Amino acid sequence: MHESRRSERLMQVMDEINQQQGRNTLVMGASRPVANWHMKQEHRSPAYTTSCKDLPRVVAR
Repeated sequence: MHESRRSERLMQVMDEINQQQGRNTLVMGASRPVANWHMKQEHRSPAYTTSCKDLPRVVAR
């Protein structure tokens, strides 16, 4: 399939999914708006990448 036809078909499929699932369900990666939130870090360990003993333990039953 020619590249422009593939691109056109991709846009059609994305439009169909967005119509079914809601506006902006799918967007091109470069067009996503910058998030205006930040990760909460008050519970982060001072050594969160280096000390396994500081990681919380979770047990599933």
